[in-house]
Amino acid sequence: MGAHESRSQPEVDDDTTSQDYYTILEVDENASAEEIRRSFRRLALIHHPDKNHHDLEGATRRFAVIQQAYEVGAERAWYDSHRSALAPEPDVETVVNDIKTGKSPPRSRDRGLTVRHLQAFLNPSIWSGFDDGENGFFAIFRNLFDRLASDERNYGDVDFPSFGYSTWGWTAPSKERLSEAARLFYNFWLSFVTNKDFVWSDQWNVAEAPDRHVRRLMEKDNKKARDAARKEYNETVRTLVMFVRKRDPRYKAYTTSQGQSPGLASTSGTGTPKKPVPKSIFVAQEWQKVAEPGDSAADLEWAHAEGAGDEEWECIVCNKGFRSEAAWNSHERSKRHLRAVEELKREMQNEELELELGQNDDDE
Repeated sequence: MGAHESRSQPEVDDDTTSQDYYTILEVDENASAEEIRRSFRRLALIHHPDKNHHDLEGATRRFAVIQQAYEVGAERAWYDSHRSALAPEPDVETVVNDIKTGKSPPRSRDRGLTVRHLQAFLNPSIWSGFDDGENGFFAIFRNLFDRLASDERNYGDVDFPSFGYSTWGWTAPSKERLSEAARLFYNFWLSFVTNKDFVWSDQWNVAEAPDRHVRRLMEKDNKKARDAARKEYNETVRTLVMFVRKRDPRYKAYTTSQGQSPGLASTSGTGTPKKPVPKSIFVAQEWQKVAEPGDSAADLEWAHAEGAGDEEWECIVCNKGFRSEAAWNSHERSKRHLRAVEELKREMQNEELELELGQNDDDE
């Protein structure tokens, strides 16, 4: 009993921050909160005073040490897993200066660049000149996307194309230099999806849940918070990529070489002038007009080149526009759209009857 007393009593009296609670709980320093809790329960059963009537005083001391170790150890385990969330977010100005000077990013697996940091780069005044100089367009955004790629590599092994230099073209100059194509960079980053886990967005500490039901509710809230933060981050990165591409001289040179005239794009907003409607008794409605083959692709390219809106998909039946193909596909399956299509069919059939079309068809 004396040996236990001499070993336990100093640990109880010492400063809690200087004790090796992982050793007391017989767990590794990287143990999770759940592993610490299981080990504590096992040791508590062994050293509880009710289980050691022959050494009541020593068991009481040992049990107190184990309890103290569990309280501090569990708290430390949660802190270790949420260290990046508890750390203050670096000042935006500091991050911008680090990226401008090409400072190496930290190697720790933390939140890295945030939405607030990226928003600072959605400003044309952040660079001076379209060159590779220290404050030039290409140097700043090359460093920025290198930093974003470095953040992502902390969460997954992905090969990210470089933003490149002012000397790079939109397409590769040769087969041996395929990577020197700005087009590859934009094709990749316009569909960017982050690998970050966004644990710093959690609203609750699951380890503090009093029961299983509450823990599930906490996990549900945390998942919603993570998903929302992840969505906002992905959208911000893609917006930044579109912002940069619109001003990239390499993209402008490419669109100009393809004969995409700014005048045409700004006249109608679609890139292709409408053909005059022939004078006749019957005037075709907008929804009855058929687009010329190839117009859609050219229209989208001209719209991007001239800074037109992001709206690329349009439902002529419901007179609605959509920013992505996924949104359009979802609308196309909606009940409201299907009802509108049925109503349009009935209107077309009525017009056929009024114009006496199809009268020779006996079956009709």
